[in-house]
Amino acid sequence: MESIRKTIQINNISPEVLTRKTFGKTVFIIDAVPVDENDRFTKYGSLSEVSDGTGSNSEATLFAKSYFVNGAYGTTPPFMYVYKIDITAGGEDLGEKVDELLVKTDDFYFITSDENFTTAQKQVISEKVEAYADNWYMVTHEETSADAYDTGVTTDISSVLGALNYEKTFCNYSQQPSGNNQYLTGAVCGEMSGVEYTSTQGKYQPAKKSLSGILVNGLTDSNLTKLQDKNYNYYTATTTIADNDWYGLNSRNVNGNSFIDQIAVDYMSYELTVSLAELLKNTSIIGFDQPGYDLIDDTLNRKCLQFLAGDILAEGGVTSDGELFPNGFKVIMPNLADATPTQKVNGDLTGIVIDILPKFSVTKITITLNGRI
Repeated sequence: MESIRKTIQINNISPEVLTRKTFGKTVFIIDAVPVDENDRFTKYGSLSEVSDGTGSNSEATLFAKSYFVNGAYGTTPPFMYVYKIDITAGGEDLGEKVDELLVKTDDFYFITSDENFTTAQKQVISEKVEAYADNWYMVTHEETSADAYDTGVTTDISSVLGALNYEKTFCNYSQQPSGNNQYLTGAVCGEMSGVEYTSTQGKYQPAKKSLSGILVNGLTDSNLTKLQDKNYNYYTATTTIADNDWYGLNSRNVNGNSFIDQIAVDYMSYELTVSLAELLKNTSIIGFDQPGYDLIDDTLNRKCLQFLAGDILAEGGVTSDGELFPNGFKVIMPNLADATPTQKVNGDLTGIVIDILPKFSVTKITITLNGRI
């Protein structure tokens, strides 16, 4: 019997993603001279470990002070990584080293650099993440320059990356330098490290959440408006928005879209990958026939119903063009009759489409499953 092969590709997600078990952990990139290959990529489970390993006044330690005291739902981030690159003149090629980082199978999601990296260097990291085939990464940046709320300046990091329409980067603005032991990006990564999409905890929304160890920025309403125009995220108290309101306006990517939705899409893509991988692993033969199609269709529908229960999807939603989404998703299997003899011989099942409508959205997102599954 012609059968569907037991390898899997979903969208552009690499098979290595399947080795990861958790979601949202962080890699912090620091400048180091020289770099010992045995100590280039290190996992730390606490602030004290980071301090012992990198120095009590290092940028990594300053980041860790904010990272390990924040976590969604009151959790504590279990670990972070530190990745060392020599970015001095004549040092290592930053792009090459980021490429090497992105192919690692270790469990991390957010990538951020210390404040010594220039806007151009941060752009290199964002560029690599945006172009990389694996959807499991997002870059965060912190901007401490007043250029962030100067309407006459377009060379600040969010303006530069926003002009490139990047979806995988969001920028945080903070007036507080790391020398004051406050790393807003550390708090953000710590906060998001505990994100879960379950029926008991639901889709996480960081708006109006207090961050430990971070002073509220004393921004004026005028400055805040300019930050919003440039799609910065912030932590501030204003006369128009509740105290301790960070990410209060849509939790924006640099292109102005919701980064919470981007994270949810990455999460769903990963979960779909895992669910089909487990199906193929645990089923001796899946026929290239209607029962085989039905088995895959049922697996995907059950997984999407879990997304609905996790409060990610818009139950009873309607898109801006009037398309109805009663459960927030539609699994569209290809027509079995259209499968070519070559596809059947090779076990290539292509063209599975999953349309999802995120909660509070009027624009659907399409995940396409291609390859040998």
